[in-house]
Amino acid sequence: MALAGERDLSFYWEQPADGGGDFAAATGVACRVSGMSAREVFRRVRRVPVRWIGARPDAPGPWLGGFAFDPLRTGGEWTGYPPCLWILPRRALCGRNGRSWAVGFWAAHERPDLDALASWADGMRDESGRPRPPGIAKLVEDRPGWTKLVGATLEAIGRGTLAKAVAARAIEASLPEPAERCAVLAALRSRHPRCTTFLVRGGDGSSFLGATPERLLRRRGRTLETEALAGTLLTSASTSTARLDLEHGLVRHGLVQSLVPIAREVQVDPRPRHLVLRDLVHLKSRVRAVLRAGVDDGAVVAALHPTAAVGGTPSSTAVDFLRRNEGFDRGWYAGAVGWHSPEEAELRVAIRSALISGKHARIFVGAGIVAGTTADLEWEETVLKSRAILDALGGRPGEA
Repeated sequence: MALAGERDLSFYWEQPADGGGDFAAATGVACRVSGMSAREVFRRVRRVPVRWIGARPDAPGPWLGGFAFDPLRTGGEWTGYPPCLWILPRRALCGRNGRSWAVGFWAAHERPDLDALASWADGMRDESGRPRPPGIAKLVEDRPGWTKLVGATLEAIGRGTLAKAVAARAIEASLPEPAERCAVLAALRSRHPRCTTFLVRGGDGSSFLGATPERLLRRRGRTLETEALAGTLLTSASTSTARLDLEHGLVRHGLVQSLVPIAREVQVDPRPRHLVLRDLVHLKSRVRAVLRAGVDDGAVVAALHPTAAVGGTPSSTAVDFLRRNEGFDRGWYAGAVGWHSPEEAELRVAIRSALISGKHARIFVGAGIVAGTTADLEWEETVLKSRAILDALGGRPGEA
């Protein structure tokens, strides 16, 4: 799929073909619903009437948006991103399995300009003249701070306060010129074809974007799919270890236990498989469930998020620990981005991501800390994870 111009794009989502080939690109806001929690916002979204002229497209939407990792950590650079936000776009190009639709939403008193909508959709498909990523002039990384954070995490694990916590760090990148977001998206799409590429434009003009391999939920009617994605191998030839099996097992067990109160049937892969990506390999177990009557997407998010793959175990203890020790606001990093309708929904965990504003990019990476790990080992894992965004920006300073 082509990309819109820099000034047009307010939301973008593209999923690889083996995940359904879904995409949505949108600009403008016809209706905006925001709040502190997904449960609250989904409840309000359900009360907004959406009238289709003709049949509803078999494609993502109509609601597009997402939410933060922790609603209490959306300060600093995240002023343009409420803790939870869903929008009904003024115009969107969406599609599935090679088919596409141009759609628009207007207030009841407005007269839709269908010719302008069609013209905009045609422009979305024009890939000519896109600039290259600007490259990176300077990177700032805090390795002593990382060592201190991992040390504090291991101390909490040793005391029995935590079984696991996912520590994260932020890499500060200075760019020689403002990044053209669409150029970064195009680089992410070409380099990471097995990942879902996304962008959300903040109210302050910044852009949160990334290429994530991890699904939080996929719902079709009452059928739910999620996954445990935890435990990182450096190459496809690597073998799992007791430490990686422990990390993966905690996430897998936590997902199943979270689903028990809201689902009447839960199935999980008998053993994890390897998800091979460009720079590393993850252990992955698929989880399927049938939701109980009356369980909506807000209730599913409340049950699942944050999983132990991005927070820790026990969940509330880990989130509180990270809130006090990480030293920066995660904002929407490790939250979720996706789309929603009464019939179906998809949310992807917003990892392998960055917040870009002007000539500055803040790149977020994390690693699961369990007993037996070391700060040096997890630093190297985060370096590999950071390549997803750094390469899309043009590489580390001095790289060809």
